[in-house]
Amino acid sequence: LVISHLVAGLRRETEAARLHACRSHQLQELASALSNAKTSADTLALGRAALDIAFAGPCTLVMCDTFGELAEHDNLPQSITNGLHCCMREAAVLGPGTGRWPGLNAWYVPLTASNQRLGAACVQPADATDHGGREHAQALCALLAQALWRQRLALSVQQAQTEAQRQQVQSTFLAAISHDFRTPLAAIVGAASALQTQREKLSPQEQERLLNSLTGEALYL
Repeated sequence: LVISHLVAGLRRETEAARLHACRSHQLQELASALSNAKTSADTLALGRAALDIAFAGPCTLVMCDTFGELAEHDNLPQSITNGLHCCMREAAVLGPGTGRWPGLNAWYVPLTASNQRLGAACVQPADATDHGGREHAQALCALLAQALWRQRLALSVQQAQTEAQRQQVQSTFLAAISHDFRTPLAAIVGAASALQTQREKLSPQEQERLLNSLTGEALYL
C-alpha cells in the first residue's frame, strides 16, 4: 500500500513536471512566433492557435478597437461578451479560483499593456483547482498583449514618420511654388510701376514692350 501510494505520487509529480515543461516550451515558441508577426491579424491568429493547443476549449480571443471596445464580437453569446467586457473593465482575471465571479464556467483574461486595453480571452474549461492552467492562460495573454502593444507603437511611429515626410514634401513644394511665383510677379510689378510713374517719359515702343511683358508674365503665372 505504501509503495503504491508513493508510486502514484511520483506519477503525479512526473505528469505535472511534463505539463510544466510543455507549457514553458509553448510560451517560448509563441514568443518567437510573435516576434515575427507583422500585423494584429497575425498576432490574433497565433493567439487563438496557442489557446486551442493549451486548452480543450472552446476558447475565444477578441481584440479591442482604437476606442478600447471589443471588435467583431456580434456572433458571440451574450454571456461570453459580458464576461469579456467585465474582465477588461476590472482589468483582472475572472472565473473559478480567482475570487471574482467564481460561478463562471470559464476564465476571462484581459489583454492589457501599459494600462491600455487591447483585448480579452475566454478560456475553457476552467477548474478552480487548476492554478497552473490559469497562470498559463495569463502568461499566454500577457505575451499577446505585449505583441499587440508593440505593433501599435510601431504603427504610431510609422504614421508619425509618414506625417513628417508629408510635411517636409509640402514645405518643399510650397517653397518651389513661391519661388516660381515670385519671379513673374516681380516682373509684373516692375512693368506696371514703370507705366504708372513714367508713362510720359517712355516712348510708344517702350510702353508696348512693358505691356507685352505684363501680358506674357501674367499668362506664364
